[in-house]
Amino acid sequence: MRKILKTLKASYKRTLRSIALYPVVISILFLLFSIGIPQLETTSLVTYLKDKIPYLLIDNIDTARTTLSTLIGGILSLTVFSFSMVMVVLNQASSNYSPRLLPGLISDKKHQMILGVYIGTLLYALVALITMDAADSDSSKEIIGLTTMFAAIFGIICVGLFVYFIHTISNAIQIHEITDRIAKESERYVNEKCEEPEAEISVADLRKTIISHRTGYYRGFDMGIFNNSLQHFENDLQIIPYQDQHVWRGHPLLKTKKDISDDDLEKIQDCLIFSKDRHEDNTYIGGMIKLMEVAVKAMSPGINDPGTAIEIITRLGPLLYKTIKISSYTQTKSSSEKCTVIQSNITTAEVLRLIVQPLRQYAKHDSLVMHELILMLQYILQTDIALHEKIPVKTELDAIREDVTSHITNAADQKQIFKLLD
Repeated sequence: MRKILKTLKASYKRTLRSIALYPVVISILFLLFSIGIPQLETTSLVTYLKDKIPYLLIDNIDTARTTLSTLIGGILSLTVFSFSMVMVVLNQASSNYSPRLLPGLISDKKHQMILGVYIGTLLYALVALITMDAADSDSSKEIIGLTTMFAAIFGIICVGLFVYFIHTISNAIQIHEITDRIAKESERYVNEKCEEPEAEISVADLRKTIISHRTGYYRGFDMGIFNNSLQHFENDLQIIPYQDQHVWRGHPLLKTKKDISDDDLEKIQDCLIFSKDRHEDNTYIGGMIKLMEVAVKAMSPGINDPGTAIEIITRLGPLLYKTIKISSYTQTKSSSEKCTVIQSNITTAEVLRLIVQPLRQYAKHDSLVMHELILMLQYILQTDIALHEKIPVKTELDAIREDVTSHITNAADQKQIFKLLD
């Protein structure tokens, strides 16, 4: 049961991220509407409308067929063009920024809904046309009025959505829109992480180490499955890797206060969420890594866009500060209050290694980017973080001084940066 529940949750998440989710749902709704709309043609309300506004309800079969055929061809062209635009945008984002951004662009709900309306309108018009051809001439006259009117309305809506689609897809590829979206998502995750209570139990008391039996990126711990399958589990548990950390098979994974049975260990293993894809889920660490990769790509010789790198550094500063403020260990109580699950969080040195060091390595020849990187680190130093958290930040500033000395040869540029460091 645990494995089935875990599989269902994973499938649910994959479904939500799928580009086909909204198009399939909306198309089914349009298909059902196209089947049900002929039943409304004979109602008193529709008969009344035919008498009052006959110019909006077509009663000529040939005109209706021509209208539907024209709509089918036009909407099909819009759909093909829109899908082509999506592919062009994805290719441009992958080439200019980072392939890690593709899942975020694909999962844009607005674009999925627009494509769904296109396909749904196409299905509606096809079903209506088939229904007219299948019915005899007298029956066709009874069902064409309202059906054709709705087809025309849907066609007008598709034209309006096409204009909106061009507008949104043009904005979606703008780098400031991409970085703003990722930064906001990461900030939301890090704010949630900051609200988690600090661990009340000392991890030094947890001495029973359990090694990992799999390799992958640790994504989280499912407390729902844990509460259902281990209601009477009385022990304290520490998860050693931080969220998004890669875990190797045979490396330490868990620590417990007391020995646990093999059956309980298997149940706990089922609560751990692993993935082979580093960027499968959006978290605060994953979001900062995406921003870092875009900045690094911007500093590559083929693109050489320091402006993008500087903009991303200004986004990373507040996120790094909030990440450093998170407690080293946070805890979650089980529903029975008999077990405390302690989650290890990323250290300051580790987050600087993942985020700042790649920026420093790839931008050490650019005085503008190094200047902004120094300002970001100095901003973090001036905040209210603990004294021991400032040591890795100062170490990173010393590394920047060394790189500037070795790779920026212009004396005036060096003087300005050293003045900032002093």
